[in-house]
Amino acid sequence: YKEFRNMLSPVQGTGTMQEAYNWMSGNDGDPLYQTGHSGNPFQPLATARPHYDPVLGVGPYTLAPDESLKVAIAFSTGAVPEPMAIALGDSVKNGLKTLAAAKQVIYDGGVDSIQARFARAQAAYDSYHNTGSFGVPMLPDPPGNLRINSGPKQVSLEWDPVGDAAAYRVYRAIGGVDGGRVYSMVTETAETSYLDEGLTRGTSYYYYVTALDADGLESSHFFNRTNRAAIPVRPAQEGGEWVDLVRVVPNPFNIKGNTYLEESAHNATGFNFSGGYREQNTLLFVNIPEQCTIHIYNAVGDKIKTLEHTDGSGDERWSPVLTDDNIFPASGVYFYIIKATGGPLEGQTATGKFVMIR
Repeated sequence: YKEFRNMLSPVQGTGTMQEAYNWMSGNDGDPLYQTGHSGNPFQPLATARPHYDPVLGVGPYTLAPDESLKVAIAFSTGAVPEPMAIALGDSVKNGLKTLAAAKQVIYDGGVDSIQARFARAQAAYDSYHNTGSFGVPMLPDPPGNLRINSGPKQVSLEWDPVGDAAAYRVYRAIGGVDGGRVYSMVTETAETSYLDEGLTRGTSYYYYVTALDADGLESSHFFNRTNRAAIPVRPAQEGGEWVDLVRVVPNPFNIKGNTYLEESAHNATGFNFSGGYREQNTLLFVNIPEQCTIHIYNAVGDKIKTLEHTDGSGDERWSPVLTDDNIFPASGVYFYIIKATGGPLEGQTATGKFVMIR
């Protein structure tokens, strides 16, 4: 089939709009682009190499001098809530629901969602046509200047106040990949700060904060959403006994060991850190000095990784677990040497070993 790569701006090419019309309508002598499509949402595309470009058209209209035309276009998307989509995926994985049945639930939910959103767009248009006002309530401004700091088993959040806010909501995701994190509300508060306590050291947490007005309308869920993880840590070791307290977590590390989920019973989950593949593929060195260098060696004595610890905490993450040559280490026993490079323990050294299973 023919592809028109410049459909996004058809006016940039002479005659392109007419060519696009002929292509979409079949007036160019070729079959219609969408020939053979039906209402089946799971039907494969009729083309081997699908490529979509938006083509918008209005008219034809014949306007006399001084006459004008106003065109209103609404765009929307529809989807089921993230927790529902995840629950459906789990039900298919565990054999409780067929893939086709899960797809149908998602499709039906998406149709309901998009129809409801277009209904709101239609109501706004009707209101403007009849009253000159869209009649759409304005959402409160989102909180600005969100500041997040990690501490011992906790993360503190602060944000600037919003003038018409009656309350604020704090949302948190545990691990997860970009675009695929599941957030849940952890608190609603009238304050402009929040201390999230009881967290797991070494785990990645992500946050955003919204504002609520007196009518319960909520600001954007995306304005201050963070993409940089907040990672709770413990204070650095200061005594000479640290050489016996150093630990590598998890040990042994098993790439198929599943993730540890805080909301579940410990014996029902794994031991790897929660999140996407990068975060599951993480080792944590704990109870170390505030400044130190960690050298990691394989079983034949080759140094495969050097970690410089300089943030003053007692934890250092190796995430993801890649060597200095940017490859994944093989299964086996590995050895580490930790040398304190500053602070009260400068010059002291600790050694140990851990196991990796891939």
